[in-house]
Amino acid sequence: MQRPLSMVGFRRILLPLDVDRPTTSSLRETAAIARRFSSSVIVLCVVRPADAGRDDDDAVTRAVARAAAELERTVRAELTDVEAKCLVRVGDPAREIVRAAHDLRADLVVVRPRARIESVSAEVLVDAPCAVWSIPERPLGAIPYRLTVRAILCGVEFTPRDRLAIATAASLARELDAELTLVHASPSTRIYGPGGSYEIPERRAAVLAEARERLRDLVRDANVHASTFADTGELVDVLNEAATRCGAELVVVGQCPPFAARGSCLHVMQKAVVPVLGVDNREPLGRR
Repeated sequence: MQRPLSMVGFRRILLPLDVDRPTTSSLRETAAIARRFSSSVIVLCVVRPADAGRDDDDAVTRAVARAAAELERTVRAELTDVEAKCLVRVGDPAREIVRAAHDLRADLVVVRPRARIESVSAEVLVDAPCAVWSIPERPLGAIPYRLTVRAILCGVEFTPRDRLAIATAASLARELDAELTLVHASPSTRIYGPGGSYEIPERRAAVLAEARERLRDLVRDANVHASTFADTGELVDVLNEAATRCGAELVVVGQCPPFAARGSCLHVMQKAVVPVLGVDNREPLGRR
């Protein structure tokens, strides 16, 4: 069961970190979120028994001690003004991240879906009891000291699952005093044949006109203050185009479906140019 966001308050943030490949950007991105929401941060390192010596208890104990020392050093260097603590667990990374999120009642898990733990991020998306925030690849100089969001995008599919994503995005927009835009990606209208591909302008115009009308209806039915944006193509490409045009600094999408190629939460997280917040959008709302 996923706990609903409390007034979009991320009181407790869980950041999984690989001490063998620590990323300063992950710590700084998480610190920026924590400063904005006055959150505490738990930095988690999971030691794989296979990496430490599955049949050697002493080796596992040494690996845990080394990870704990390295984690403390890294956290002290980067999270100087954020309430933070370190945690080391032994086991399967995805399972231990989800278990820690449950045990610690985390409101948010921060992941790097393009990193080595991509498959771990996918499992966390499915099983985490809270929202999941993905960190994009960007230079350290582009990471703000304190999270600032002036525009938010919310990807919608015109299904009942849109409701929680829209509600969360609208709450965030109010909390952060940001503009909200609902974004829909209609299937491509390009036609492919032996001579190549081409597009019938009238067909594309009709598809987009219908999408824009449905977006207006969605804004009215959801009773939110939002702009709308529609285009054809993959959702992540349309979201990136909308982010560029609107100056958006955050995307909100539903975690379901997590794996389907087109419009999946993981795919959006992997390819988006801005941070992505994945929220549980399965029925009944807020439940797993």
